Amino acid sequence: MKRYAKKIFYISFLLYIFGLSAVLFFFRKPNLQIPIEAYFADCGNAVPLKTIMRYFRYACIKRDTESIWLAVSNIGGNLILFLPMGFFLPCLFRALRRSDHTLCVIALTVISCELLQGIFRIGVPDADDMLMNLLGALLGFGIAKVFGFCKKILS
Repeated sequence: MKRYAKKIFYISFLLYIFGLSAVLFFFRKPNLQIPIEAYFADCGNAVPLKTIMRYFRYACIKRDTESIWLAVSNIGGNLILFLPMGFFLPCLFRALRRSDHTLCVIALTVISCELLQGIFRIGVPDADDMLMNLLGALLGFGIAKVFGFCKKILS
């Protein structure tokens, strides 16, 4: 039974990686007319919490469903996007069962994704996206650890 569970887990992880790649890179149209330096300077955000605070201020000023939904969907979406990675990695790879190892791998993955989005000009490189992605992954890691999924399903 555990052998099948592990195969299903690996297949689920691969499907998640495929979906994540599609969302981050393939469902967006690149804007290659703008030079990379200008794109990072004009579109990017290197200041932590700047975008999040802008969303909250906008939602508080407008106080309508649309602006609140925009803030919640952006922040929540970034949290949810990497939550499965934090769940899958420690369960599938023994070397990543320690939180510091998993955090390093996820941090490198998140930073790489943001940089690639900027290089290919298909998304907005944003420090807040990285923070929310990391928090989501840590939440996934915590869920896997607290409920013991790695031991129950795969060990």
